[in-house]
Amino acid sequence: MNWDDLRIIAAVRDAGSYAGASRRLRIDETTVGRRLQRLERALGAKLFEAVDGTRRPTAQCDLVLSHVETIAGHVAEIAKIVLDAGAAADREAVTSALDLAASSRVARECGVQQDLIAVLCEYGGDAASALLSPALYGEFEAVEDLLAHGAGMTLPAAAALGRSDDVRSLLPQAGGEERRLALALAAQHAREAAVRLILEAGTDPNGFIPVQGHAHATPLHQAALAGSEQIVRLLLEHGARADVRDILYGGTPADWARYAHHDGVAALLK
Repeated sequence: MNWDDLRIIAAVRDAGSYAGASRRLRIDETTVGRRLQRLERALGAKLFEAVDGTRRPTAQCDLVLSHVETIAGHVAEIAKIVLDAGAAADREAVTSALDLAASSRVARECGVQQDLIAVLCEYGGDAASALLSPALYGEFEAVEDLLAHGAGMTLPAAAALGRSDDVRSLLPQAGGEERRLALALAAQHAREAAVRLILEAGTDPNGFIPVQGHAHATPLHQAALAGSEQIVRLLLEHGARADVRDILYGGTPADWARYAHHDGVAALLK
């Protein structure tokens, strides 16, 4: 079992379904299911049980995840030992580890995210390259940490953080793809002022999100999933179409809202 296995187990536990874990980790749902089935066979026990359409963790799942907390207080120290032993020579791998740490809810909840970011940046991890993932997954403290370690502010990061002044100053030089990604992040995280600024700059609300983000959907899908009624209204006022279906599940924004039990938003979209 490795860290990626633990991340998948934790994502399914937190999301309550393979589909939810798939969205969080940007791994297709089939892969999530197969990885867990392989782990269950290796462990000889069920990690999750299906109850009322959700994936409930079993005692075995809780036991596996407890290993994360067991080593939590020593993660930064362990990382330094591994890096000093030669891992630091592979800068791409260090940056990949930095990306994982910065976007990991498990790392944050175990209280090791900030220390890991500091260590990995110290050993050559590229803070700028790791900036987008935590912005996508709402790990805003990690975004701030990466900015403090030298990552330059970008329009998507500013939109995710809701920093209107930065959004305003970065918009003029941003290309269309960067603007669409920023709009999606602002919609996903209910940053109303940022959404308004990006829309008023002429960004198409119906463009699918670029591949760096949740590319199978539109900003309206993300706002609906988040249950952000004000953002949904704002997007609709600027021409967002409620009949566009995502290209992975074939759902409309209203379907996404219903899936997340945001019935008021679903009714608004119908």
